[in-house]
Amino acid sequence: MQIKRFHNKLDISSQAELFSLFLEALSMVPLGADLDPLHYYYSSQEIVHQDETRR
Repeated sequence: MQIKRFHNKLDISSQAELFSLFLEALSMVPLGADLDPLHYYYSSQEIVHQDETRR
């Protein structure tokens, strides 16, 4: 039940997507950062989304 909630909240549908999201989020974290890796992931996604809506 709780896994379904995580999948819905993160907009994913499988464990493989969750793992992929985890790796992608980790790759965006600057050295010595104290914030949650998802903070950096979603910040980058907002920038990409803003760029797409401006076109």
